[in-house]
This record gives sequence, C-alpha cells and structure tokens, in this order.
Amino acid sequence: MTAENKPARSTAPQLRRALTIAALAALAIAITRSGMVAVAEISMHGKKADVMLFGLAGELRMLLAHSTLAGLGVGLISLAAGKRRVFTALLWLAVLPLLYSALAAWPWSQDGQIPSWNSNTGRVASGGLAFIALVLVCLAAWRGRRPAGEDWLARWSVAATALSTLLIIWLAGGEVLRAATRQKPGKVLHTTRVVHEIALEPDLWDVLEHPPGGQPRALVITPSLDYRIDGGDRPTLVMPPPSRVRFTVPDDGGQVWLKGSTGVDAIDPTRIGRRFRSAVVRFAVEVDGREVWHSNHVIKVRDQDGEELAWQDLRDIPLYPGQEVQLKSDLIEFEGGQAMPMLAMGFGSLILEQRYGKQLTSATPEAPNVVLIVMDTLRQDRLSCYGYDFETTPTLDSLAQRGILYENAYSSAPWTWPATASILTGLHPETHGVLADGECYLNSEIETLPELLGKRGFLTGAFSCNPLIVPNKNFDQGFDSFQSKPAFQQSSRVIGDIRNWVRMNSRTRFFLYVQLTDTHEAYHPIPEARARAGGKFPSDPPLERLHKYQARLLRGEGHDAQGNSRLDEVMPPAHRDWIQHAYDAAVISADYYVGEILDELAGQGLMDRTIVAFTSDHGEELGDHGMLTHGHSLFPELSRVPLILAGPGLPRGLRNSTPVSNRHLAPTLAAIGNAVFEHEQEPLLLTLPDTVRAQPIYMSTQQGWWNGSSRVDIHGLREGDWEFHWAPEGAAWGAEEPPKDGDWRLYHIARDPRARRDLASEYPERARTMLATLRQHIERARGSRTAASLAAGRRTLNALGNIGYIETEELPKAEAEDSLKQRED
Repeated sequence: MTAENKPARSTAPQLRRALTIAALAALAIAITRSGMVAVAEISMHGKKADVMLFGLAGELRMLLAHSTLAGLGVGLISLAAGKRRVFTALLWLAVLPLLYSALAAWPWSQDGQIPSWNSNTGRVASGGLAFIALVLVCLAAWRGRRPAGEDWLARWSVAATALSTLLIIWLAGGEVLRAATRQKPGKVLHTTRVVHEIALEPDLWDVLEHPPGGQPRALVITPSLDYRIDGGDRPTLVMPPPSRVRFTVPDDGGQVWLKGSTGVDAIDPTRIGRRFRSAVVRFAVEVDGREVWHSNHVIKVRDQDGEELAWQDLRDIPLYPGQEVQLKSDLIEFEGGQAMPMLAMGFGSLILEQRYGKQLTSATPEAPNVVLIVMDTLRQDRLSCYGYDFETTPTLDSLAQRGILYENAYSSAPWTWPATASILTGLHPETHGVLADGECYLNSEIETLPELLGKRGFLTGAFSCNPLIVPNKNFDQGFDSFQSKPAFQQSSRVIGDIRNWVRMNSRTRFFLYVQLTDTHEAYHPIPEARARAGGKFPSDPPLERLHKYQARLLRGEGHDAQGNSRLDEVMPPAHRDWIQHAYDAAVISADYYVGEILDELAGQGLMDRTIVAFTSDHGEELGDHGMLTHGHSLFPELSRVPLILAGPGLPRGLRNSTPVSNRHLAPTLAAIGNAVFEHEQEPLLLTLPDTVRAQPIYMSTQQGWWNGSSRVDIHGLREGDWEFHWAPEGAAWGAEEPPKDGDWRLYHIARDPRARRDLASEYPERARTMLATLRQHIERARGSRTAASLAAGRRTLNALGNIGYIETEELPKAEAEDSLKQRED
C-alpha cells in the first residue's frame, strides 16, 4: 500500500486517551500528596486525623488545580510519544519540574509541609517525589506508544468517568471533608485526665527488689539528643535491672489506663568502663500476677541506631481500683566486663489516666469563647498603645480601644518557664515550682486554666512556638490538642494551622491558647516590618553573636569595678543600633500575626462572642541596664508586660493604671467559664476593672545576675509607687562575701519609671519594711507548694544553652548521670 493510500490515523482516540491519562495522573498526584501530608502531620507532627483532614480540606482546590496542571503535562507526554526526540525531550524537561512541584505543593503550601533539602528526612522525601514524577512520565510515554484504537484508556466512558471524578472532588470534596471533621454543639468529645504520675508519687509504690546502689527513684532521662528521634526528656521511674516496683491502683472513681514508655538514658562511653560492649534489658508489666506487656531494649556503646535509642511506648493497659501492678526490669544479655554498669533506665511518663466524654456547647455573648495570646519576649514600652512614639502595633491599639488596657501590668518572672506556668495556673513561681532548669516540670496535681475550662465543656487547644512550652514539661495539661515543636517556630509556619483550628471549632465554645515568638531573637520580621522599622543593616549582622555578647556580659566584662556599664566595649555601637531597629521590626511582625488571628475570628463571626486576652510572658533587655536578652533581672524592661482584654460585656477604651500581675489572667478567664481555682476563692478579676484594687505585686527569677554574680535568686516587690529588688545571696560590687541579709535595691517607680536610681541608702526604713513584706510572701508561697517538680534533661539543657538562658560551660550535669556508677564486683 502506498503512502497516499494509507488510511489517516485518527487523533480523536489519542486525545481521549491523553485526557484520561491527564485526569488519572491528577488524581494520583493529589492522592500521593494527601497521603504524604497525612503521614507527616499525624506521625511526625502529632496532629489528630480530624485536624489534619480539616486542614487538607482548605487546600484541596489549590491542590487539585496544581495536580490538574501537572496531569495535563503528563497527558501531553503521552500524546507526544513517538514524535520528534528534541520536542519530546524539551517537553519532559518542562513537565518533570511541574510534576515535582505539584507533589511537593511548592510554593503555595505551608513551609512545614514542603520537603526541605536541608535535612536527611527532607532529602529522602524529595528524592522519593522526584522518583514518583519520573515513573508517571515514563508510564505516560510508554502508554502513548500503544495504538490508541486498541487502548481502553481511549474509550469515552473511561475518559468521562476520570474527568467527572476529578470535577466532583473539585466541587464537593472540600465541603464534605469540612462537614465531616468540623466540631459541632452537642457532640460528645472523648478526652482524658491524668489522675496519677507514678514516678512523682513515691508514696504510691513499694520497691520489692533493686540492685545494690540502684534504688528506684524519679529522674529525668534523655535517650537521645537528636530531635529527629523520639528520645527527648521524660520524667522517669528509674529501675536499673533487676528491679521490681509494686503499686495498687487507687480508687479514683472507676477505670483508669496505664500509659507510658520505656527507655535508657544516652550512654557516655567515658563513664561506663572500657570493657562494656552491649546488653539487652527486658521491661515488663504484670497485673494481678499476669504479664500483660513487655519490651526489650538493646544497649550498645557504639553504632546505636535511632530505633534502638527511641522511647518504646507501652500499649494502653486498662486497670480497675484494687488491682496490683508490678513493674519489672531484668538483664537478659550482657557482653563486656564482669558487671553491668548502673545505667539510668526505666518507665518514662508513666501515668494513670481517666477517660471521659464532654458534650460540646456553642458560644454566646453571655457565654463567650476565650482566646489567650501570649507574645513571647514583648516589652511593654515598645507598643504604640503604651506610649511608644513609633507606630508598631496598630492591631493591638485597635484591640485596646475595644476593651481594657492595664498600664502597669507585671509578669511573675522575667523568663519563659516560670512566667508561663504562672499565666496558666494563677500561682506564684515559688508555689507552682517551675523555677529553673533544676525544676521545670509542671506537676499534674496543679490545676491549670485549660483543665478548669475543659471541665465546663470548653473545647481546648494550644499552639506553642516556644520549645520550652511543650508536652514533655506537662504544659499540655488540660488541652484537648496541643501543637508544638522542639525548636522555635516562626509564626508564618503555624498561623495557617491556627486559622484552621478556629474554623474547625467555630461552632463550639472553645478556649484557644497561642504563644508566638516573633519578638524572641533570632528575629525574622516580615518584609513590610523591616521596611517600616528602618535602620541600617550592618555588614556583619550580630544575630549569631548576641549570645556571645550576653555571655561576656554575664561574666562581668560589661561593667567596671564600680558597676558602671561598659556595654560599648563588648557590643559595637552599630550592632546596638541595629538590634533596636530589629526589635521594632519584630514587634510590627508580632502585631501583624495577632491581626491574622483576630481577622479569622471576625471572619467566622465570633468577635461578638469571644473574649480576647493579650499579654507577654516577659520583656527583653536591649542594653537598658548594660545587659541583653532576658531572665537575669527584674528591671522594668523585663518585668513590665502588655495586658489587654476585649470582648462582649467589657468596657471599651478603658485604661486602668492599677498595678496588676498577668498571673491574674488565669482566675479571670476561668471565671468567664464559671470556674474557680481552689487556691483563689476570692480572685482578682481583670474583666471587672472597677473592683481591681492595688495590692503587692511579686516577681522573681532564679536565673538572676547581681553585681557580677550569675545564677542568683532575685525577688521583687511592687508596692504603691515603690519597687524593691532583693538578692538573698547578693553582694555589693567588689564585696568578697554577701552580707547576712543579702543585697537590695529600691526605686521610686512613679518618679523613676526606668529604675535608674537606687534609693535604698536614702530610704533605709522603706527598704527594710519592703524586705519584711517580701520575706513573708516567699515563706507563704513556698509553704503553699504541694507538688514536686523535676530537673531538665540533657536535651532541654542543650536547648537552654542555645537560647542563651545558661552558658555552655555552666550546663549542670544531668542528674541521671549520677547513676552512671560502675557497680563493684
């Protein structure tokens, strides 16, 4: 047959097949991307499935649009199969990046959901996506070489089914997912309550057996310092093998579940002897004499992989009052030396938990939602609504005009752990016990604001961008959901999740806690904020040097023998000027993200039935008293914080000058839910400004710096127009030994709002009177403490060093290392 007589090849089947392949490829890309997000969000980020699905619903149309565009590229590959090689190669070069971007959802998805090439996990994920893209293109090219007339993909019915499926998902998929996952009034939400923390309640258990020198006790252990491994700090009932611990299940009103994990503290090879090579330890749980769970841990000096280092979770064990539980550890294999080293190992985060259901209700102006926003490290005097001469906070200015602004609000402490614990409990630091790296665990016996509101039917959720406010320090106590990471997060990475949370729960009454860190160095201001703040960016930006500058200042290099500041000799003036502008830019950014949250509340129609409270955990020193960062003093730049409340039923545009503490937020917000803390039977309610009367304001830090000495306790008192700072072990500049009563300073804050002039020598009687008041408070607050705390583990200590709270050379040895003693033969 001649070429002229050869029948023309019909293009209709080829086009139908290309459309079918495009639709199927789009569906495959969307499903692959959704599956990857589900795995990352649930297994790696700890999100609940319904939260993940609701977030996915909001991105579904964008995902399908991107997938469809990439799918069309795959369809073109099939259509071009067998055509000119140059054209086909160029098409491949164009389609492959498009496919990869669709699978990675770049650039429109949230930063945390786009695989990064900066980590091993990200590189593996990116490589996998690139491989999937290549497979899709190869399959399309292979299919395109087959005769279209014989290919079932070229049938109209197949093409119509694929395209209609894509269209239906586009039109209705997001709404179906939202409807299925949105919380609704009347729904019973299943939640939990911790009733006992086994390790922290030694009266609950008896020791039946232990090795010489290995008495079971409560410690914090850290199986791994690698943040990619679930091996972080946990309070642990340490049980070196062979050990037996027994307890009887208390009667707390019904069935409970035993939850926890087992782990071995990270090994320091220099402390366990040269001969030790490996061991296998078996942990087990018996209930009424019957073993119900066990797990083996492999311990090696070297070549320990991530899975072996990670905590191993117990399966949840149901228990009833009166049952006898035995916890056991046994050595079943050992290699190297004549004796097993006394390693710290045992049952971590071991709790008895109750499960119950609470019926969700809807919010009204009379029974409003509660939103508490804490902006980390935000000093009061940099907000324009507090008199700053540069407009930094238009959103917060507007919020203050709609509500109450407290002009003289104080934090309970100048750094995160104790200050945040006070905000959530209403207690002084000396009472709740979260004081420093030696005591940083919020005990479950202490009532928290989310616990009280949860018992009143509130749905409770939290987002923490600060790596110190995390579940392994028990700050998730009382929250139905708690999102955090072991590193500082920029607001841009979580604001989408916060907005989704509000949308998902907009029909129910909720308590939302948000702790953002835009004003905590290192600063990452939005471009608009950087432009508005101005300032010349130095050729050698000081961000990485701030901790080094502060370390030198803490060593006394920033002051002379008489205590006069020599900050310019430590930190160049250009860097000091830059940090002022950088901080202003950070404040502008912080205000922007607060606006994002308020805009979402308004968009959901919730502003007329939501009380919004805004504050900071503490301020920031920018050279005011010759120092940097925070935690080291009680001067106004650190202790004074913004405090604003707005919402239905509150006065509008009211400014109150009465000195108050932001720890009063806990009883105030609890009262909105008709709840009362046991320790606050007559609470000071910030929502009723006419009833707020002046009373002493107390603050403290155990991270203090006093006249050249570091890590000194400092206690403070604001009473009337006076402010008093006392270091019980402090001494004057140049003194070799502290006096019996320590050292103190006195300021008249009304005349000296920046606390520049110490008047202690001019008003000795006033100082002595305030010292007596402060001592009585400390004794009373410590006497009210009923719950134990625990020290930081090594991973947390590393984080504290990275943040700058403690110097690297000052890192205290983790207490668990004390148990690394070689057992005698």
